[in-house]
Amino acid sequence: MLFILIMDVLNSLIHVASSSNLLLPLAGQCSWPRISLYADDVVIFLKPELMDLSIVRDLLQCFGAVTGLKTNLMKSSAIPIQCSEEDVARTSEILSCSVGSFPCTYLGVPLTIHKPSKAVLMPLIDKVSSKLPGWKAPLLSKAGHLVLVKSVLSATPIHLMIALDLPKWVIKAVDKRQRGFLWKGQEQANGGNCLVSWAKVQWPYVYGGLGVHDLERLGWALRMRWLWFMKADTLRPWAGLPVQVPRQAKAFFEIAVEIAVDSGENTKFWTDRWLNGKRVADLAPNLLQAIPKRVVKRRTVSQALSNRCWVSDIKGALTVQVLTEYLHIWELLEDRLAKRGLPHQAACPFCDQASETINHVLSSCVVAREAWTLVLHRLNNVVRPPDSDSRLNSWWCRAASSLPKVLRKGFNSLVILVTWELWKHQNACIFENVRPDARQVVQAVIEEGHVWCLAGARALQDLVLRVGS
Repeated sequence: MLFILIMDVLNSLIHVASSSNLLLPLAGQCSWPRISLYADDVVIFLKPELMDLSIVRDLLQCFGAVTGLKTNLMKSSAIPIQCSEEDVARTSEILSCSVGSFPCTYLGVPLTIHKPSKAVLMPLIDKVSSKLPGWKAPLLSKAGHLVLVKSVLSATPIHLMIALDLPKWVIKAVDKRQRGFLWKGQEQANGGNCLVSWAKVQWPYVYGGLGVHDLERLGWALRMRWLWFMKADTLRPWAGLPVQVPRQAKAFFEIAVEIAVDSGENTKFWTDRWLNGKRVADLAPNLLQAIPKRVVKRRTVSQALSNRCWVSDIKGALTVQVLTEYLHIWELLEDRLAKRGLPHQAACPFCDQASETINHVLSSCVVAREAWTLVLHRLNNVVRPPDSDSRLNSWWCRAASSLPKVLRKGFNSLVILVTWELWKHQNACIFENVRPDARQVVQAVIEEGHVWCLAGARALQDLVLRVGS
């Protein structure tokens, strides 16, 4: 206990040096941990710069002088991660330590910057095999074999499975040795020695099995703990780091866990099941494709609903499918905010006379109808603008079907463009105190339309030119 308390002083020294900006920040947007302590194993993360190396060396010397726990740098090693040869040479010279490389082992777990190779994982299989000869299997009953298989052989890989997704060849190799010892007391057993299939052996007792762990599913369960801690304990040192979890484990976790949004700070907006028990990614798969992946992974519900910044996440091209899903998600969000009594825009920001619904903002409102009238008038009224009682989807379908087939693609693009600019103008009225003006919407349609044409919307080009003339 005394040793742990003293080592906590070293942790505090490194933390103070980092928080005082004496050490350069590590790469990335998260606050990475600077030091990892477990018993007498210490790992310090730092940039290979002259100042950082000198400060860490001096801190270790001061810590040793005060506590008597002097660091033998000759027995330590520096392991570079994406460092140049100059960085490695500088580190070795200042710290007077040897230079290691990946793969390496820390706390019994092999660390590597690539997928673990066969050579890295073979020691696990050798460790399982090494336990068999000393057990005097011929002197044990089958029940004794089973106890050793469950308590030792199945338990040996658990430490690695917490951190690594073991490949199937490793699991098969361990199962082979478990099966051999259970039925024959040796490292291998052929089919004639096995009384029942290995799959049945892995069933729980209540289902007629022997309760031996299914290592693949046990690995999934162990890795799901990371997903749980990401939600339940955000103060852990590794919080914010990317966690590699098998696809099957992620799917099971999403089905088994119900997200309580609360403040929304620990709930992912795009990937968690928080919107009526479903994920936004499932409700709007096309919309998800228009969101940068880094935003999908990081955006929380709290951030997304703050000033509707989830709208600004949309960076990809707008299609009919994307816009339809976008409007659907917007409607669900507004309805959820209203039911929970959370701040939201209740009245239309254009006219302040009716409720803010999708249909009203994009077609029924006087400002929206004026914008549609101005746009379609410049197209010689090829279709009638929506009236106050029309639903946007119904009007859109009727209008498109009344046009010649050659004009439909361009008209559909124009409808998407106008509705998008109406929506952006609505947000500007809410968050930037812009006065509602249908002519501003039309001008924005013309300017954005030219950009779409340059991006390849050829069917839209003639219509945009006519609107802008």
